[in-house]
Amino acid sequence: MACVLQIAESLIPHPVPGLRLGLANVITLITLVTMGFSSAMEITVLRTILGSFLTGTFMGPGFVLSFAGGVASTCAMGLLYYVPGLGMSIVGISIAGALVHNFVQICAAYLILVRHPGVFVFVPWLCIGAVIMGWLTGVVAGNVCYALQEGSISPDLRQDPVASQSSFQGRGCYVPGGSFVHGLSAGMKIISLIIISLAVLLLSDMVAYAWILLLMLGIAAAAQTPLSFLVLTVRRYIFLAVMAGFLPVFVNATGHDIFHIGFLNFTREGLVAGGVLFSRIMLLALFSALLARTTAPWDLGKALGEGLKPFKAVGISGERVASVFSVSWMAIPVFWDISRNIIRSLGWGRFKDIRAIPEVLSEFMTKFYMEASAVVIPGKEAP
Repeated sequence: MACVLQIAESLIPHPVPGLRLGLANVITLITLVTMGFSSAMEITVLRTILGSFLTGTFMGPGFVLSFAGGVASTCAMGLLYYVPGLGMSIVGISIAGALVHNFVQICAAYLILVRHPGVFVFVPWLCIGAVIMGWLTGVVAGNVCYALQEGSISPDLRQDPVASQSSFQGRGCYVPGGSFVHGLSAGMKIISLIIISLAVLLLSDMVAYAWILLLMLGIAAAAQTPLSFLVLTVRRYIFLAVMAGFLPVFVNATGHDIFHIGFLNFTREGLVAGGVLFSRIMLLALFSALLARTTAPWDLGKALGEGLKPFKAVGISGERVASVFSVSWMAIPVFWDISRNIIRSLGWGRFKDIRAIPEVLSEFMTKFYMEASAVVIPGKEAP
């Protein structure tokens, strides 16, 4: 459910980078209340990774920010929920989690991607957005928990995943092929992507970026990747990259002047720094999209499970991770159809009234939760 909500929300334009509704966080809050902190953290981590596999953003800029913010906000919400005598409501906990999520995203963007103080210009807007969105998700999560406790809605749908004709397609879906790139193991691809990502993040030389771009184009050609796919990837990240690239152009007031436009002073240093930030985000996005296109999600899940084997001593099971990925991969198309059917039953007109949004979202989430619990996935015992 969290993956479906995360993917659906990625389709909604967001004018301020990092500011979203946070519908997937509703599932985290419900899980925190009904199942405990460890389950909530597991959902946050796995839905971020699996969602990035399906949308072709694994190890890309969006994944880095989402993963850092999600883990930090879940830790904050868990701490506030279990502090004795604090007495915070689920709405207050949700707002606090949203504030931590956005602040950590800005810090991660500064430390890993942008490394320019101008990025903090978004902090006031993200704080205001966090309070509003945190309140909304908190109200929805509280209403859903209450409805589940009262048993006011019972599941009336048992989906047959074999008969379901889902129209869901992840935007970064795997495309089978017989190229050399397709034949490489998932583990080797992930390691290669990590090495390339580190090189992109550590280097600040446009010449080096040009060579990395040529490498990426060579890999794309070897994988028989059409130019339209690369253009689509660029379009998805163009707003974030342009915003990051403009920061040093606007903020750098010193250096070798090139030209002036009104109160703006464009310097050579600022333009070069902006080009570096723009190129960094685009290269990371393109390489992560190529990984998703040439590697099956189930192979990525298995590789991730193998990589987690050393953590078995601290209670993290690689086999369980691979199992969750395979079951979720089969369930997502079914859950996608369930959510669309519920929205149709509620009627689009109800979403147009801003005052009714918390009520409509609460009804949608409760029905989604109850109906999804009745789904039987092949290879998984019915609840």
